[in-house]
Amino acid sequence: MHPASCPGWLEGLSRYVSHYDVAVPPAWLRRRCTSDFHHGTSAKSSLGTASYRLTESAFLREQFLRFAGESRAESTVSNFGNAGLKLLWWLASRGHPLPPSQWAFTEYLVFCATFNGTSGAVATTRGAFLHLCRVNAWDKTPFTSGISLVPGQALSRLNRHQIKKSEGLTLEMVTQILHRYCFLRSGRSQDGQWELAIGVAIVTSFKVFARWDDARQLRWDVGFFEITEVYARFYLEHRKNAQYNGNFVDVAIPASGERGAYHVIRDAYHHFRSGHVLPHIDASGTVDTSRYMPYETYVRHLREILVFIGVPEEHSRRFAGQSARAGAATTAARAGMQPYELCRLAGVTSISWGLAYMRPDFNDRMQASRAIGL
Repeated sequence: MHPASCPGWLEGLSRYVSHYDVAVPPAWLRRRCTSDFHHGTSAKSSLGTASYRLTESAFLREQFLRFAGESRAESTVSNFGNAGLKLLWWLASRGHPLPPSQWAFTEYLVFCATFNGTSGAVATTRGAFLHLCRVNAWDKTPFTSGISLVPGQALSRLNRHQIKKSEGLTLEMVTQILHRYCFLRSGRSQDGQWELAIGVAIVTSFKVFARWDDARQLRWDVGFFEITEVYARFYLEHRKNAQYNGNFVDVAIPASGERGAYHVIRDAYHHFRSGHVLPHIDASGTVDTSRYMPYETYVRHLREILVFIGVPEEHSRRFAGQSARAGAATTAARAGMQPYELCRLAGVTSISWGLAYMRPDFNDRMQASRAIGL
């Protein structure tokens, strides 16, 4: 039984964190950020009074907590919730203050490693606690160095295995999707052009190095999209890892003059005009650009499209939400694009992040082997 199902448990935990004036993501405690502070209320008469300052301080603290949650993907913060609550319960039940000592934190990681036995449990706990460090301005150094690393490192060595990553789309696949999906079907209503919608979304994702979380933010609306005679430009508000808060991504008109991604993006814009580039598509094929397509639906459509263009069904299961981005990075690297350019287009600052999206195949490995001679 999860402790949260016990009457009063969440309330008790809330009192514990409140005692130490600790900010906790509201979703973890199943409550909502609320405040009686209103911007429309004149504060002139009460400016400088204790009641106003307390109200303002409480409001700003709630706003900061909301901003802290929005600075990372909502799903990421939410997924930290269970691990974060268990950690807080452990610390409270053992009488540890907040923030805990390095050993108290390490002790719980040892507990997780011993009774759970997975690197994921330790990593998620660490991620949840580092998020608390971030929103509470705690020094994270003791919890990212020294003895606190031992449990995770031990499990990594014990459970080490080859990590399977989603396969990247190839240029040939995307080219087929462009030609077989990215055009208007006659006799359809405006919201019935689902093939055009999903086809253009995949092609665009490939061209701008977008994984699903990036693609769902691309929009046709003013301020988020513009098109000229030589390029189409999207404004991507933020990347999931928050290394770049926002940037423009461009799709150039093909130098060859042939119909390419630029042209299908232009056609889709003239048809849909507003809303999400990756729109919601229901079971009847109705396109709703006011909502973005959920991750599971996107992966299902992508795999079905790959099967339609000739990819074996078993092989299609290797593709997922990062396949467009991984394929674009791999294709660009083979074409001679420099690593720093790949990082910039992928929205990351670390070369290790950029290199992680490349998917070398057999030919790449053979070429590397021959390059060193012998």
